[in-house]
Amino acid sequence: MSPIIAASDNAAHDELRRTLMLQVAPGSTKTFVVDIEKTARVYNNPKYADLEVLMVVETPRDVVRLLDLGLDITDVNVGGMTYKENMTRISEAVSVGKDDIEAFSELDKRGVRLTLQQLPTNRPVQLMDLLRSKGLL
Repeated sequence: MSPIIAASDNAAHDELRRTLMLQVAPGSTKTFVVDIEKTARVYNNPKYADLEVLMVVETPRDVVRLLDLGLDITDVNVGGMTYKENMTRISEAVSVGKDDIEAFSELDKRGVRLTLQQLPTNRPVQLMDLLRSKGLL
């Protein structure tokens, strides 16, 4: 199985969150919790050019930052975003706020394919179509 990189400034600098993320990863899978800048350095290092990884991020804004730092990201699956105040629930497991919608719009403009699929057994939904249907775009 491909290694997992949890790219998150918050988790990388919070020992409890970092530890919890490492504990929930499959035992046979190499897992790393690193900040956004370090993720970009690793990605851009020729030593790792042929390595395939599963990358998990905290927010869609983090994906925009990773693109800005040179990562070639073509597909993003939104599997879950927890509800917080002033957010709109768009599916069973995904809620979005104004910043999230702006980031998704930016990703869409850059040609990133955005899908929402909580579980592999669920049918993928085109995220931008869902946001439009909810009147959020």
